[in-house]
Order: sequence, then structure tokens, then C-alpha cells
Amino acid sequence: MHVLLVPSWYPRGASDPGGSFFREQAEILAAAGHTVSVLAAELTYPDPRRPAAARAALAGTLALQESREGALRVLRLRAPVPLPGIADQVTALLARWAARVARRLLSGVDVVHAHSVHPAATVARAVAGALDVPWVLTEHRPSAVTALFPPRRERARGELLRAADALSAVSRGLAGAMEERHGLASGSVEVLPNPLSAVLVAQPAPEPADRQVPVTRFLHLSHLAPIKRVDRIVAAFRALRSDAPRELVIAGGSPERVRRLSVELDLPVLDGLPPRGRLAELAPGGAALVGSVAREDVPRAMATADRFVLASEQESFGLVLAESLLVGVPVIAVDAWGPRDVVGEDPRRGVLVPPEDAEALRRALEEALEDRATGEELPRPGLREDTLARYGPPAYVARAETLWRRSLAPDPRRGRTAP
Repeated sequence: MHVLLVPSWYPRGASDPGGSFFREQAEILAAAGHTVSVLAAELTYPDPRRPAAARAALAGTLALQESREGALRVLRLRAPVPLPGIADQVTALLARWAARVARRLLSGVDVVHAHSVHPAATVARAVAGALDVPWVLTEHRPSAVTALFPPRRERARGELLRAADALSAVSRGLAGAMEERHGLASGSVEVLPNPLSAVLVAQPAPEPADRQVPVTRFLHLSHLAPIKRVDRIVAAFRALRSDAPRELVIAGGSPERVRRLSVELDLPVLDGLPPRGRLAELAPGGAALVGSVAREDVPRAMATADRFVLASEQESFGLVLAESLLVGVPVIAVDAWGPRDVVGEDPRRGVLVPPEDAEALRRALEEALEDRATGEELPRPGLREDTLARYGPPAYVARAETLWRRSLAPDPRRGRTAP
């Protein structure tokens, strides 16, 4: 099958981490035998406080870039939003332009798959109409159902969802919220979780950390945006009452975000991940920031921990939790949509704590110290196999194919008959 992916954001180059999971999904589908093209239609928002950058962005109005990236054919379309309040008009312009590009450059497409409603759904609908093929949508953003929109835009978003030939979301909670907010039939939004990276899955399981070192390591890894609530993790760690040796490693984030958090949370910044048990020597208080971790090194970083901790209260999925479980390290996470699916009710996978409950988060960390003192087995047996079965590339491909087949089914309402 020839699938045209239309993500709402996508890496601008090999080293750009933004939207890298969309590229990984495209590569997984291509490796499974599908022909995959990517139409990355992006809105840019020039900063009026930086005139030179704004002029440079506007100079690239309606820029088109085509490249072959491994097995993927990638078309990048970029349209700047020069003034506040006209994003909808620019999105409509981008969609019409994308439709013309698709008619001219793409052939043999069977289905268009949009990721996140804005701006991808508008673009995908126009492109699918131009190519006379069905289109489907997978929603990733919690803000798609939590943000407040003006009535006109809210109606337009609901109409877009009802126009899709099939809908999905990355977690059950997000799917249910979409159905409730837009008056969709129960069960009409399927669940298509993000997959584990094929690169990480192909790696052999990392060597277990040296558990003879008498310390419990807590690890957090993210882009360190405020929504990740790193401040709450640090507060819970500092509030621990046990005298048991422990350390907190906070990884990820841009250099700017690392510097800002260092000041805000009074944390030292180390050059890379230290060996287990060394943090107390390097960082007073046993907590430190260590900067970014290369994608291929994530499993090894995870394997050094006794618990992975995620305190964000809006997580539509939380792929990083599955990456921790892949190496057998259980998690502590806030009970949000994504963590609820990933952790479930299997105690091997870890624990969920209520939102806005600092004491519950502290207790969960305290219980991990107790588990370490009683000699728990890590990595936990069976977690890798369980996680691969749920979130490995084959599981993702099977779910995506089911979604596409649903969109291709005969539907007289849309003028589509059996082939």
C-alpha cells in the first residue's frame, strides 16, 4: 500500500529532534513493505521581536523542498503566519497549495494519514480530495481536547473530524475525550499508540546496571519543557525521609532549558551520565542535570536506573515510559491518559500516582527505596517481552493497517464503492 503521511510537525533535517517519532513511524511502515511518502506541511510563526529572523522567514513564503531520505520520499512545505490571528487563513492557503503539489508530484497513493488535527487534518483533507483517496487522522496532542477555541473554530474542528474516513488517537483516554467533545459515536475513535523506535528495538538488551552499588537511582528524561513538571520530581526527591542512598538524574533538554532549570531548581549540571553511586560526590543533595542523551544511548541510560519518573499531568501517550519498560525498569508516573495505558494494572510495570498529589509522588519514591532495600530483581523479568508485544513495530503496523482498511471500506455516504 502507498501511504502518504501528513504530520503537523516533522524534523527539518537529520539532526532535528522535533517530530522525530513521526519519521520513526514512517520508517517502520516502509520496513514493513509499504511505500511511504511524507508531506510535511508546516506553519511558521516569525518572531516580531526579531526583525531579521522574521524577514528571513517571510522570504521563504510557500517554500517547497523535496528529498529522498532513506526509504522515504519527503516533501516539505512551509508557510509563514506573518500576523497574529490569520493562522486559519494561512492554513487554508497551505492546504490548497499542498493539494496542487500532490496532484503534480504524487501518484498511486492509496490513503492519506494525518497526524494531529492542526494543521495536518486540513491539509490531508484537501490532498485526499485532490487525489480521490480516503484520509485518516491520528491525534497526538492533549490540547486538541483540553484547549478552548472560539466557537467558529471549534465547529470547524469538529467538522474536520467528522469528515475523516477513520479516526484514531494515541491513547484510550484521548480517544474518549475526542468522542465526548465532538459528539462522536462511542468507539468511533480507534487507539493507535506510538511505536517503539525500530533502532532501539533492534539493539540487544543493555547490560543490567551494577546493582551491587548500594544506591537507588531515579531517572527522568524529556525535553524538560515546563509541562513535564521536573520541579515536582525534584521536590519529591528532596522530601524523602529515608536515609537510604539515592540519586536523581535529570536528562534531556536543550542547553538553554538545562541552564534555566539549573538556576530555577538550584541543580548542578554534569557533563554526561555518571556511574551509579557517584552522584553524591559530584552533586550536593544527590540530584543533577546531565544534558541531552543521544537517541541510540537511551536504553543504556534507562538501564542505569531503578525507577523512571514522569510527573507531567498531560500525557497523551508517553513513549518514554515504554522505552523504560523495554529495558525492564519500572516507572513512577502521574495517572494521565498515556501512562494509564502504558502501566495499566500490571504491578511489574510500576505505579501511577494521582495528579496534583505531591505526597503520593513522594511515597512512590519512598516505596522504591524500600524495594531496593529488600533486594528486588531488576531488570524485572518479562517486561521487555510484554512491552515489545504491545508497542513494538509489528504491533504498530498491524494497528495502522486496520485503520487504513477501515477507511478503504465501501461507504456509499462518501461515494466510495467496493473495488
